[in-house]
Amino acid sequence: MSKMLFNGIDLTDAQKAQIQQISEKYKAQREALHSAGGQMQGPPDDATRAKMDAIRTQSNAEYRAILNADQQKIFDQNVAGMKSRMEQHMKHGPPGSHE
Repeated sequence: MSKMLFNGIDLTDAQKAQIQQISEKYKAQREALHSAGGQMQGPPDDATRAKMDAIRTQSNAEYRAILNADQQKIFDQNVAGMKSRMEQHMKHGPPGSHE
């Protein structure tokens, strides 16, 4: 997922290292929300979804904080695009599910 967040952004080596640290920091929290084998068993309930959203919001804020102003503009566009795709997915289901 983080690759999509940084699509079109040229990161310095220092920024890449910081992003890796942030990603690792939240990895255990994300995995704890998944059941056996790190895979979701069906759609998350509302409480789990809220926790996932909180983790995503916090990690995105930390990612954004290490970017310069020009990078933040692209990052914000990427976040908005991902949010839009996620909302479409939630509303309509995965592609091909209406056949």
